[in-house]
Amino acid sequence: MKLIVSALLLMLLASERAPADESILFNRDVRPILSEHCWQCHGFDAHSRKSGLRLDVREIAIAPAESGAVAIVPLDPDGSELIKRVASVHPDSQMPPASFNKPLSTEQIEMLRQWIAEGAIYQRHWSFEPITRPVVPEADGLPATEAGTNPIDAFVATTHRNRGLTFAPEASRDVLLRRVSLDLTGLPPTPEDLDRTGESYEQAVDRLLASEHFGEHLAVDWLDTARYADTNGYFGDKPRQMWLWRNWVIDAFNRNMPFDQFTIEQLAGDLLPNPTTTQRIATGFNRNHIANNETGLIDEEYRTEYVIDRVDTTLTTWMGLTAACAQCHDHKYDPITQVEFYQLFAFFNNVPETGLIVADNPPPLITVTTLEQDQQLAALTAATAEAANAFAPMRAALDTQIAAWEPDALFSLPNPPEEHLVLHEALDGQLAEDTQPVGTKLKFQAGIRNQAASFDATQHAERSLPGFHADAPWSIGLWILPTGSLSCPLSKIAAEGNRQGFEILWQKGRIGINLVERWGVSAIEVATREPMTSGQWHHLVVSYDGARTAAGLRVMIDGEPVNLDVHRDSLLGSCDSQEVLHIGRRDSGLGYYGLMDELRIVQRCLTDAEVAQWFHGEQIRGIIEKKADTRSSRDTETLLNYYIDRHAEPTVQHARALAKTTQRAAQLFRDLLPTTLVMEELPQPRVTHVLQRGQYDQPGQAVEPGIPAMFSNWPDAAPRNRLGFARWLVSHDNPLTARVAVNRFWKQCFGEG
Repeated sequence: MKLIVSALLLMLLASERAPADESILFNRDVRPILSEHCWQCHGFDAHSRKSGLRLDVREIAIAPAESGAVAIVPLDPDGSELIKRVASVHPDSQMPPASFNKPLSTEQIEMLRQWIAEGAIYQRHWSFEPITRPVVPEADGLPATEAGTNPIDAFVATTHRNRGLTFAPEASRDVLLRRVSLDLTGLPPTPEDLDRTGESYEQAVDRLLASEHFGEHLAVDWLDTARYADTNGYFGDKPRQMWLWRNWVIDAFNRNMPFDQFTIEQLAGDLLPNPTTTQRIATGFNRNHIANNETGLIDEEYRTEYVIDRVDTTLTTWMGLTAACAQCHDHKYDPITQVEFYQLFAFFNNVPETGLIVADNPPPLITVTTLEQDQQLAALTAATAEAANAFAPMRAALDTQIAAWEPDALFSLPNPPEEHLVLHEALDGQLAEDTQPVGTKLKFQAGIRNQAASFDATQHAERSLPGFHADAPWSIGLWILPTGSLSCPLSKIAAEGNRQGFEILWQKGRIGINLVERWGVSAIEVATREPMTSGQWHHLVVSYDGARTAAGLRVMIDGEPVNLDVHRDSLLGSCDSQEVLHIGRRDSGLGYYGLMDELRIVQRCLTDAEVAQWFHGEQIRGIIEKKADTRSSRDTETLLNYYIDRHAEPTVQHARALAKTTQRAAQLFRDLLPTTLVMEELPQPRVTHVLQRGQYDQPGQAVEPGIPAMFSNWPDAAPRNRLGFARWLVSHDNPLTARVAVNRFWKQCFGEG
């Protein structure tokens, strides 16, 4: 990668404007004139084009226009309508029109005239033209300090001579060392570096190139281009693991990886034959986009946004093109049509992903381990298997013991709290007598105790609580299995005004409790710190001591107290509302999604021990009441643990504890292993459509993977996937990639591209 730069710099330096006695070149002399004065109305953009005339395509420019006139007649400037129009001073024929306020100068008109006289030879944009090695100019007659020892010096010296300039005096050793240290490592030389008086400049460069800081410094610009971040962005901006890809980039620069390999592994390392772990890590380049876990988003909309981001970032990074404009319409400036944009889109449209992420590290991802970690995991796995094998014979005997214990267990299990009971809503196939259904019909299905109520936010239940006082001590317990990300299982709060009352909210796995006298002013607002496990039943108990402080509010989940984050602790007056109790709703805008069972409200503050007994008693009672062949594996495991903890022999308890401990240790170790987001292909590629005006839900014609017609041809035998695309990017027939790469390195060294 270091060698490619100096060779291409020679070619860039050779692009200085040629002397006046040379032939006119379209890219150097004519394109700037037409681009500035003509192409806005007679160029690439079909929607802005006037009179059907294109001056950016030779075949159209030399053909008769709609008026019959020919804009450009090669070798005949006087017969060319273009020259007549730009030289005209008559308002009806002058081009550009006077209202455009961009008349051509005499020199520009003469340039166009000479170009047409020489045959009106067009060129593609210079950046798309093949790279040719220039002839190094002679530096004879220049002082040795100006002629230099590098071919680049000859180009610079020649230009200086033509402009009457000379080189600045040679920098002192310390200044030169400081410059090259900052360029190659981003760090100034240390005092020890400055003391290396016997070190030549070349030796200093070699030492800096061998420094680990060289790769770190070059990686900074690449990471910015790739939109690297250790968080997902959007709502919450949760952390994700991408540092393994960052380290891969640093290591690639430090190993002087060839740029074509650097490109191919990042864009398609997973598609290489038998890809290595590091090659898969490299594909994280196109997983650096922001990812959204916000409630209510449309999944396909955001998945489409991720693919669009990949197309735009890839073309910007490797080709310096702003492709994103073409997602809605033909590009106004770069030579990319909307159809061509979606042909590029098709290369990146086959990742097995969703628009709504449900994990901080959204798949596809891989776990990356060291040899030592593999050995540790193997040892933990072996210990887990050994403990499980030791417990297995005991398990068979326990099944018999539990079956004999169950009939009498129902009489010995602890009961839910009955003292000062205000409400028991069993939700067992029907509502209590004084509870009224509201909205669509409430449905029921299997729950913790027989049946549970199923809510989808289109229904709820209401009842008054004449004997309940929210300012006195109370406890509320219920079983919930939420299916939405934001909803309200229970509330007794005013919908408007001061919103006096209380409410229990479900917010992405966390429970929020608000006790309100005056919303935002006099209230207690708390939320559980850690999210609950989704997709399973949880027993929730909220207990309040009536002291009007957040410290008096406790939350227990599955029989255990949990930590709370206090967002407001300013309740000064009463939170006792005259509203009815809403089961499964907060107000007209926020219902409850999920299952609910066994709701109880008691007018006293329960102890931790009472809550634990409530949880275990109701959970085990519900399992025993089920027929054995209808119990889930979770039910069976829960019943086994309960029996062992309270009724098994100490040897059995020890064996079971060891089996669980080793299993947890192995799982905890797996959870701590580093992962990284990677690219991956679906077994069956998605069909890609042109999206009308870029709208995810407005598919137009179907397209196949492809590249814009303006660029070089597709490599022979290259597959029509990301691997073929990556190889096309770095092929010798695609000079733009090399030009952009060199320009980036030039900017890093000299501050300006």
